Amino acid sequence: NAIVTRKLTPEEVLSRVAKEPKDGRKIDKALLSGDAWLVRMAVFPTMDAEEMSPTYEMDLVLHDNGVVSHVLVDYKTFKIEQILSAVETLPAKACR
Repeated sequence: NAIVTRKLTPEEVLSRVAKEPKDGRKIDKALLSGDAWLVRMAVFPTMDAEEMSPTYEMDLVLHDNGVVSHVLVDYKTFKIEQILSAVETLPAKACR
């Protein structure tokens, strides 16, 4: 199951992205400037009617260009947070 909960402001988006790294990686903020939404998903193990609790749940920031800039996966006993640390536009290749 997935639910788009709400549209995020540009300030909220940038607060969930890693600060500019010092190791040469880059975050092209233009790729994060479009619309973005907070999406919440729940993953269930089976269609077993007796078990209605999700195996895990995820919150993610999804941008209109398909970039995911932040993910929080909640497994109930522990959580994993993934923060975008690099994204850049690549030069377009000529079509053949």
